[in-house]
Amino acid sequence: MRAGSTVSIRPDSSGRHGPDEAGWRAPDDRTLLLSARIAGRRHEQLALGIVAVLFLVLLAALPIGSDQPLQGTENLLPAYAAAVLLIDVIVATLLLAQFAVHHRMALLVLAVGYLVSGLTVVPWLVTFPGVFAENGLLGAGLQTTAVIAATRRLCFPLAVLGYAILEQRRVPVLASPQRTRLLIVLATLGSVLLTVLVSVVAVAGERFAPQFMTGPLAATATWMLILYGALLMSLLAGLPLLLRRRRSLLDLWLLVTLAAFLSEIVLLGFVGAGVRFSAGWWIGRVFGLVSVSVVMLALLAETTALHARLLQSLLVESRAKDARATMLEALSAALAHELNQPLAGIVTSADAAIRWLDRPQPDLQEVRARLDRIATEGHAAAAIITGVRQAFAKRPPRRDLIDPAALVQGAVKLIAAEARLAGVSITVELDSDLPPIQGDAVPLRQALLNLLANAQDAVAGLDRNRRTIHVACMCQGNGISISVTDHGTGLVDAARLFDPFYSTKHQGMGLGLMICRMIVEAHGGQVTAQANQPTGARFEIRLPAVQPPAAAGSHG
Repeated sequence: MRAGSTVSIRPDSSGRHGPDEAGWRAPDDRTLLLSARIAGRRHEQLALGIVAVLFLVLLAALPIGSDQPLQGTENLLPAYAAAVLLIDVIVATLLLAQFAVHHRMALLVLAVGYLVSGLTVVPWLVTFPGVFAENGLLGAGLQTTAVIAATRRLCFPLAVLGYAILEQRRVPVLASPQRTRLLIVLATLGSVLLTVLVSVVAVAGERFAPQFMTGPLAATATWMLILYGALLMSLLAGLPLLLRRRRSLLDLWLLVTLAAFLSEIVLLGFVGAGVRFSAGWWIGRVFGLVSVSVVMLALLAETTALHARLLQSLLVESRAKDARATMLEALSAALAHELNQPLAGIVTSADAAIRWLDRPQPDLQEVRARLDRIATEGHAAAAIITGVRQAFAKRPPRRDLIDPAALVQGAVKLIAAEARLAGVSITVELDSDLPPIQGDAVPLRQALLNLLANAQDAVAGLDRNRRTIHVACMCQGNGISISVTDHGTGLVDAARLFDPFYSTKHQGMGLGLMICRMIVEAHGGQVTAQANQPTGARFEIRLPAVQPPAAAGSHG
């Protein structure tokens, strides 16, 4: 009877089998930043699907568009404004964080556009007629809210246009930390001051403003010019992003945002006939929330993925440190034990040679004999260093009873979090009533971890159905067999797989599988590797089991 357990995860990085502990190569910023990662076909299909849904919703809203205000709906406006403010500030913050890393002026301009668009929603709401007061607060007039709305309506596409132009020209910023921080502070303060200035002008200069509104609810033809200007500017902003051959993920989601922004303008100005609180007006507000949310969700998703990658790197680094510590402890113990005798012989022979030289009649023949002995011991020490693998393999440090099932489950548990981040599924199959083995559980677990790490490197980044590792622990004759099987890239030069300092990895030391074999052979076992069909590799550790004592015979 056999039992199995499964851990499921997602893929991330790629690798292949090599005689080495698992290594991790830090990804460059193109894999981490939304503004630098190139959009793939999957991202483009998703963006196209979102735009198609927006278009269908727009078509469905056309028949229900009405120029009649919906009574009582003005109470919903504060919630809408709060959502817009929160989302725009989050997006601006994330863009400024990317600017701090990537140092591109385009990101700074886009962040300012989002920040100004979000901050100006506060005076827009406060001065809105019929929400907090009949004519709005702050001494607002009939045109005050419309002037602020016109600023918001033109500010965002202008910021996207500036981003598109600067990004196309790759305008950089000096990458000193002090200059970056200063620009972020100035951009934030400038956005706040611009919001205050727009609010003051909209309130104090209301009587000089164009006639955007004929009453608290109805817009004039002059307001339509603002909408046409916003439409034209949005199309101009989207054109360079659309024509760009290699669009970044940020470019792609900005195009989706502009599509939602255009739909909002159509619904507000044309379907709703410019009448506030009408059905078309409110549907347009929903599109407005979509337009400000798209980039925020994309940035949050990429930020989450970035933290997942960093966590994975920390897990790999921690495991690599443990492997190095085990390796160094084993090698240092072996070297200290084996080199003690030849070094003691060298010191003894040197002392004797000195005593023969210090005699009144130096015995040069004895001195020569001692020097020959020193040379012999030196060559012996060199041979010990070269053959330290064989020396270590004969001396397991401890002889404890070990439960093979617990050993396998413990190793899988240690690598499970890292495998989950890398997108690898691990299944465990255990025989019932496994006999115990004898030895040291710590190095044995490290040997199994090395095999699991190699298997994970081999399958990560492949198709989902190949991102699997199967670990089996079975009874085999008078011992047990622990196998690690994957469907990855397969074995590379199997004849040299366990040779020291041989690795197919860019940053591999070529010691992982060598140490694995040393540990297993030190416990009286052996480790083998063979190709798996149709793809991948199968590593197997065979260890002798502790045999139960023979039953005592009866006395008669």
